[in-house]
Amino acid sequence: MSTTVPQTETIDAGTAREEFEALLRRAHDHDTRFLIEHNGKPVAAIISVHELEQYKMLLERWDAQGGIIEEMRQLFDGVPPEELERELDKALAEVRAEHRRRPAGGSLPSA
Repeated sequence: MSTTVPQTETIDAGTAREEFEALLRRAHDHDTRFLIEHNGKPVAAIISVHELEQYKMLLERWDAQGGIIEEMRQLFDGVPPEELERELDKALAEVRAEHRRRPAGGSLPSA
């Protein structure tokens, strides 16, 4: 499979109906995406199974990250925005100071 972004072609529903088998073959063999329009408005898409699987994995990652973000939000629930901003600024300053203290080459100190 290619690592390039698949080409997307826009096609009207009537043509898609007439050329359905060819569209499926191109989606499968060449990872071509098809945006199907009806009366000039996008209504559906045809993509390869490979791309659908990648999309599903991406959604799963987003869901997992959303859970982490929600947990973090709950940890700071009720903290005034000003206090949160002060603490974030303080943490950033500490990280930047630590970064400046490291020797060139960026190796981390051993534990």
